[in-house]
Amino acid sequence: MFLNKLFKCHKKFLSFVFCVCFLFCTRVFAIGAGVQIGGGPSFSDGVGHFENVTGTLKFFRIPLVIGFGIESGSFYDDFAIGASAFADYWLLNLQKDYENWLFYSGVGLSGDILFSANKNTFGSYGLRIFFGVDWPLMDNFLELYVQATSNIFIIPGNTFQKAGDFLLGDVGVRIPVEMGIRFHF
Repeated sequence: MFLNKLFKCHKKFLSFVFCVCFLFCTRVFAIGAGVQIGGGPSFSDGVGHFENVTGTLKFFRIPLVIGFGIESGSFYDDFAIGASAFADYWLLNLQKDYENWLFYSGVGLSGDILFSANKNTFGSYGLRIFFGVDWPLMDNFLELYVQATSNIFIIPGNTFQKAGDFLLGDVGVRIPVEMGIRFHF
């Protein structure tokens, strides 16, 4: 029994070491890291404004940007604050000769979970469609960007009352404007 548990842990550890070695050998670990702020209105019954501050990572070898952060908003006349995450896949990346400006667009996934002072829990998940303008500076060490995102989201029920309460509830649209800065390593 003990050897069986030890082998399972050993197998997980070896898998982790293999993945880390693979990432370093394929140079996928080269990233840009930064912070972005965003906010805007929501076009859904009961969901008002929202704001976020998000830490972002941009990978070089694959056109992927991920972010984790803090989000706040107004849900059914109740202010809530919590965590949010997204993953964006760039489908279009055009460089124009206008002072090194880059235009980009793509799709992604996002989700958040927020808690209010009235002990209500709100959550949503959905699809992101984005387009933006990127301005790399200092030999691509510093990156400034502004993007508009259309988030089509689902609020599973009004609140999470119990485990497994993920019934389809409200469907809405958010249109945030996000701006940020990234440093590339």
